[in-house]
Amino acid sequence: TESDASVTYMAWNAGGRDEEMGNYITLAVSEDQGETWMYDEMVIYPKNPLNTRILDPVIWRGHDEKIYLKFTVTISDYGDQLDPMTSTHQMGISWNGEKIEFLETAFLTWKGSDTLSYMQVLDEPPQ
Repeated sequence: TESDASVTYMAWNAGGRDEEMGNYITLAVSEDQGETWMYDEMVIYPKNPLNTRILDPVIWRGHDEKIYLKFTVTISDYGDQLDPMTSTHQMGISWNGEKIEFLETAFLTWKGSDTLSYMQVLDEPPQ
C-alpha cells in the first residue's frame, strides 16, 4: 500500500488459484486511511489469459512525490513457464475522485517483444 495525502492505494495479484497464466493485478483505493475500501478501481488484465500473466505489483511514492505502480508481465507461447518473454513496467497512477487514472507507462526491463501490447487496463475485472 502507499498513501497520497488523503488517498491510500493497495494492489494485489488475482485470477486463478495459484501463480498461473491468466493472473492479473487489481487495485483498491481508500479515502479514509484504510477504514473502508473501493475495490477493483483499476485492473491490469492480460488480453490473452491463456498465455499471459501480470504479477508482482508494487506501489511506491517517487522522488517527484507521484505514486507509481510497478509490475511484471510474463508471456509464454507454451502456456507455462518455458522460455517466457518477461518485462517490468512502471505506471504513474492518480485518483481523480471517481477512478484511478494511469499517467504514463514505461518499460524498466524486458526480454522478448513488446509485452505492453499483451495487457489492457480496465475499470473492473472481466466477467
